[in-house]
Amino acid sequence: MGGEESKLKEKKKAETCKVIASIDFGTRYTGYAFMFRSKASNVEIYKPQRTDMKREHTCIMLIKKSTGKFEFVSFGTKAMDKFIEMEKEGNDDFFFFRLFKTDIMLAKEKEKSLFVKDYQGREVDAQVVFSYVYGFVQSKTLDFLKKSVKEGERLQDDDILWVITIPATWGLMYRDFIRKAAEKSYHNIEIVLEPEAASMYIRNKPMVCSFNGKKIEPFKNGQCYILVDIGAGTTDICTHKVLPDGNLIEICSSSGINEGGEQVNKTFFNELKTLFTEEVMDKFKHENMRFYKLEKEFEDIKHKFKTDTDNAFVLILDEKLLNIFHETTGRKFEIPSTFSEKLELKNSDHMHMKPKFMASLFDHIISTISSKICEQICETENAGHTISCIILSGGLSESDYVYESISKTLTDSSGVKVPIILSPNARNAVVEGALQMGHNPKGIAGRRSPYTYGFY
Repeated sequence: MGGEESKLKEKKKAETCKVIASIDFGTRYTGYAFMFRSKASNVEIYKPQRTDMKREHTCIMLIKKSTGKFEFVSFGTKAMDKFIEMEKEGNDDFFFFRLFKTDIMLAKEKEKSLFVKDYQGREVDAQVVFSYVYGFVQSKTLDFLKKSVKEGERLQDDDILWVITIPATWGLMYRDFIRKAAEKSYHNIEIVLEPEAASMYIRNKPMVCSFNGKKIEPFKNGQCYILVDIGAGTTDICTHKVLPDGNLIEICSSSGINEGGEQVNKTFFNELKTLFTEEVMDKFKHENMRFYKLEKEFEDIKHKFKTDTDNAFVLILDEKLLNIFHETTGRKFEIPSTFSEKLELKNSDHMHMKPKFMASLFDHIISTISSKICEQICETENAGHTISCIILSGGLSESDYVYESISKTLTDSSGVKVPIILSPNARNAVVEGALQMGHNPKGIAGRRSPYTYGFY
């Protein structure tokens, strides 16, 4: 009884917090925002990192002291800049982590300990790394409030409700882990599912189907829709029905797959291993900043690729990579004949990636996501519901190629007849929807399974 009473007190206190802050801790980017509860009707959202809501890179640098304990150095772009500086000095006391959200792994099953690896492959307690990320966001948010907002001068952390988003694929163990890591910095915490947050964001918004220009009005009582949140590390799906009061009820249990934009990157670098050999690519990967530069350049190309393009994308091969290939194989790099229809080398270092090659990098993820959506449609229809539309959100959904390919696959191959829509503000739908879930915790009025609830 005492435990239940304590939880009710905590819930009541959270509902009276003056500020609601949300954190979308993504695989490649982290977004965070906040709003005052008293101004929620105006949806006046303050964005601590930048006014245009560009997100921080999810990378962090820590330093290991002589005592064996870690201390925070920097996060985001500053961490990347610091890493470049430390690389030149060769200081092994610094630990740099990036793309570590999906790198969580069990050290030993019986210990249930979670670890992440730094750029040198050194394992560190994941709770240490995650708690420093949450501490950074707390510091930045409070600092911004105190300096920039009149009402923020007297605010303390106890006045803030922190809403943290997690993938639908994460089980209870990971949710417990996130709560424990966050509790080191935050007093009032709610954990919500990423697809549910995105669903809350779009539920009252008019939208336009980019595929055929059809306008979709805000959802009405009784309408059902599927939301697919495609991020870098995961793709999560939920199916909701709108209730008479505007709140939502879950029709099918939220689900997902551990695949997203990083799968495209992985496929690309696997192709480079075929072209240059695995030995050469492993050596080049140790040239950390050159490797990350190549990765960033491909990331930019990936998002520019479209279905209707006939032009090749040019990737300038790093001189170091070409030298390593020559030193290792004794040959000058050339495109193998097996890739002649997909790639072309010009001026010895300009690799022209033809549309056929680019499309092949997306094949697996397009097929997997489309199949998962079809499963959800079947489950929904078997439950006696009719889908009004399918909505795509998340950073990768903003790729024209991904959106158009999923739309074409579903309509042509699977016979899906409903509109497929790109969420407005797709990459920030989760972080802004999480604010709404913090303000209205009853927004998701019912769920199919206790293992897929939004608040935890």
